[in-house]
Formats: sequence, C-alpha cells, structure tokens
Amino acid sequence: AEKKTPGLMLEYANFLVESDNPGRAAPFYDQVISLNKEALKQDSAGNTMLLNNLAWSLMQSASFSQEKVISIVKEAYALSPKNLHVLDTYAEVLNKTGNYKECIKLLDGNTAAGNEPRLLFHLGSALEKNREINKAVRYYRDVLRLMDSTRVLPFTESKENVRGRIETLTSSKS
Repeated sequence: AEKKTPGLMLEYANFLVESDNPGRAAPFYDQVISLNKEALKQDSAGNTMLLNNLAWSLMQSASFSQEKVISIVKEAYALSPKNLHVLDTYAEVLNKTGNYKECIKLLDGNTAAGNEPRLLFHLGSALEKNREINKAVRYYRDVLRLMDSTRVLPFTESKENVRGRIETLTSSKS
C-alpha cells in the first residue's frame, strides 16, 4: 500500500501554485486537509491557510463549484476573520460569483481591509457592479492613493487601469 505523506503533498501543492498551476493544486490541499483533520483542529492558523489555499486554487478552474468554494472560504473566514489572505479570497469569490452585496458587506468599513489596495479594489468592483458609483469611485481613489505604500497582498492592477475605471464611472454619471 502507498503511504500518504501530507508534508510532501503540501509542498507539491505550493509548488504548483507558485508555478502558475493553481487549479492542479486543489486535490493535494484537499488530501492534506483530509489526512490531518484531527491535528488541524488544534492548529487554526494552519487550517485557515490550507482552507484558504484550497478555496483559492479551486476558484482558478473555469468551472468551479461556487457552493463548495464559498463554503470552504467561509470556514477559513470563521477561523480567522482578520486574515488578509482569507479576506482576499473571500472577496474575490464573492465578486466572481456575482455576490456583490455580500462582498460589500464583508469589506465596507472592515478595518483590516482599509490599507490594502487589493481589498479596496475588490470593494470598488463590487460597488461598481452594484451600481453604487460614487462609493466605487471613492474606493478606487483610495486604491490609487495607497498603491505605492507597503502592503501585505500583491496587487497587480496598473494605475492606468484604476484611473481608467474612475474616468469611465465619472464620465458615465454626467
């Protein structure tokens, strides 16, 4: 019989994510969680990280199960509601699945999100989709203001793209 080695599976899953194959990492994260259920009950930080990585990697496939991903990320959020990586995954999945009001509720006024351009961008996008244009513009302006500051989460949008969104929204109002 083949012995499962969770440490090796976790390293391989992380390698897949880092080498731009996040969708292929999901089954390995899932196995690590399954094989370590008892230990993870005592390690909420480790469990949070694994659940978040599983949700994020599942979300990278074109036809992911919305219910499954939302359920997994909610579990991670319940364990660590101020974890910026979890907030990022949660907000991204809510936006990707059209749950804009829920994303707004998650991030609007959330002090943990306040200095992270990536989280504020998720919020601006949700507000834009929810037709709350003035608030969306305000958050996009916050994103521009904070883009050059120190941040925890990677943010890959360009200033030109953010300015373009502001321009489009402000010109469509008049």
